Amino acid sequence: MTRAYMKRDGREARTAKLSLSTLQGLLFTSLLLLCFKPFFPREVTAPYSKLFGWLGVSIFTAFVLFNYKRYDRNKYNELLLRWANESRNQKLIRGIIVYTSIPMVLVLVMLLISLT
Repeated sequence: MTRAYMKRDGREARTAKLSLSTLQGLLFTSLLLLCFKPFFPREVTAPYSKLFGWLGVSIFTAFVLFNYKRYDRNKYNELLLRWANESRNQKLIRGIIVYTSIPMVLVLVMLLISLT
């Protein structure tokens, strides 16, 4: 994902970090919903919806800060060196895994919304 945004953002790849943080936040929130949904009906959680919204924003912000710290400029240079040693098949398979995982997270979120 970072390599696709590198031409536009440069080595900082802000767009890739934000995209990654969004997907991580959606996946984490979906997993939390899957765990708590059976135990807490909508009538119990409805009064706290504003609080849950702020919790979601906090989770997203935490992932953004984590990814900015984790993938700083020097780390991206290390990743470029690691990617240079990959075979063409490895790059293709890993790219397919990354780009198919993106819709899967969205499908999980839509499934959870339809269950409510």
